[in-house]
Amino acid sequence: MNPRRLLPLLGLFLLLAGAYYVLDWYQAKKSRDQEEANKVFRLKEEEISQILLKREGQEIRLVKEGGDWHLTQPLTERADGVTLSSLLSTLAHLRPDRDLGEQQDLKTFGLEAPSLVLSFKAGEQSHTLALGRKTPGEQGYYARRDEDRRVLVISSSSKESLDRPLSALRDRSVFDFFPDKVKSFKVKRGDILWDLEKTDKGWRWKGRESVKIHAERVERLLRYLSLARVKEFAADSPKDLRPYGLAPPALELTVVTEKGEQALFLGARKKEECYARRGAKGPVFLVEDLLLDFFTSPLESVAGLKSNPQWAHLRGTFPQYLEDRRLWPGEVAKVACFTWGPPGKTWTASKDKDFYQLSGPEQKQLRQPAVRVELALLKLRDLEGEHLGPAASPLPAATYVVDLKDAEGKLLFRLEETGQKTGQSGQVEVNFTLGEEAPKRAVISQEAYRQWQKDLEQLTSPPPS
Repeated sequence: MNPRRLLPLLGLFLLLAGAYYVLDWYQAKKSRDQEEANKVFRLKEEEISQILLKREGQEIRLVKEGGDWHLTQPLTERADGVTLSSLLSTLAHLRPDRDLGEQQDLKTFGLEAPSLVLSFKAGEQSHTLALGRKTPGEQGYYARRDEDRRVLVISSSSKESLDRPLSALRDRSVFDFFPDKVKSFKVKRGDILWDLEKTDKGWRWKGRESVKIHAERVERLLRYLSLARVKEFAADSPKDLRPYGLAPPALELTVVTEKGEQALFLGARKKEECYARRGAKGPVFLVEDLLLDFFTSPLESVAGLKSNPQWAHLRGTFPQYLEDRRLWPGEVAKVACFTWGPPGKTWTASKDKDFYQLSGPEQKQLRQPAVRVELALLKLRDLEGEHLGPAASPLPAATYVVDLKDAEGKLLFRLEETGQKTGQSGQVEVNFTLGEEAPKRAVISQEAYRQWQKDLEQLTSPPPS
C-alpha cells in the first residue's frame, strides 16, 4: 500500500484514540465527582483533627497530636490506632443509603434526642452527625447532618463503626516499639534478672557472654511482644494491686529503645488470661497468658504453641530456648549439593536453578522443586542438640550420613549418626562437622531427628502432579 494513503488512516486512528482517552477520563472524573457529591461530608480523613462523641451521660473527646490520636476525656491516654483508623475512614467516606428529604417532626426518627451525636473538626470546618433510631426492618439507622432537617438513612455497619464505646477507643497495644529498634530486652522474675543486649554481631547475654544466643528467636519473641494486645481493661486507678497479683508482679518485661524504656508487669492468671500493667502507673488490664508462659513454662507444655510452626519444635524454658544450640546454623542459599542416607544407599540432590536433580541407589533419577528440598534444609537448620565437645578419634562408622556442599564443592556441614548408646532416653548421638572445623559430638532429640528423616524420604517420591 502507498505510504501516502496510510497517513490519513493513521491520523484518523490517532484522533479516535485521543477521543477515547478524553471520553474515558471524563467518565472516570464524572464518576468520582458523583461519588464525592453523594458523601455525607466532603472531606478527607487526614483533615479530621478533633472528635467528640456524646451519648446520654457520657462524653468522649479525642484529639490528634502529630500523627497520633489521644483521648482527653474522660481519660487521658493514647487512643487505639486501629479503631480510630476505621472510624475516620467511615466518617470521611460515609454515604447515605437513602435521603428522606426535609422532615418537620424529627422525633419520629429519634433525632430530637439522638442516641449519639458525633461532632468533629476538619480543617477550619466543624460538623455534626446525629444518629437516631433503627429503621423498620432494622437494616439501617436514621441520621442528620449538621443543622440540616433532611433525614438520611445510613447502614448498620456504618453506625457500628462510628458508635464506638470507650473501651474500644482506648489504646490496646501492650507495647509501642518496632522490633528492629530494640537495643536491649530485660526479663525479671523475683530476684533473677536476664539482660539481653543487641550488638553489631547479634545478641549477647550480659553476665553469660559465652552463651551463644539465637538472634532469630529473640527477634521473633520481640515481634510477638510488639503485636500483643489488651484483651480487657480491669481497673483504671487500682488502689490495691494485690488482687491482681501485681504486688509484687510475677514477671517484669522491659524493652529498651532509643526513645527509652517500656516496662510491663505481669501478675495473676485468670483462666486463659493474666493481669498486666504498663509500668508503675496506669490501668490494670488482661492479656493472653501466653505472655506469661513464654517466660515461666517449658514451651513444649504450652498448648497455644503446639500448632504454631515457629514455636512448636522448641523445648525448654526461658532463656534456654534462646540459646543457639543448632548443629548447622548456615544459610540454605549457599547449599548447592545435598547428600543423605545410609552409607552405600545415599541420595544426592544437586541444584539446577529452580529445581534439584536427585540421584539415588540403583541409578534412580528424580527432579524436585527447589522449594521442597530447601524446606528440608530449613528443618535441618532447626535441629538442636547438646554439644558434648570433640568427637572421638578415629570416628566410629556411621549408620546415616548427611553432607552439604557449596557450588565449589567445599564442605559446609556433615552429620554422621553413629549408633552409639547415649544413656538418655529419646536421644540420638551424632558427630557433626562445620566447614573445616574438627568434628564434634552432640546428642539430639530422637523424635525431631526421625521426623526429619521421614521428610527426606518424601523427597525421594515423585512430586504431586
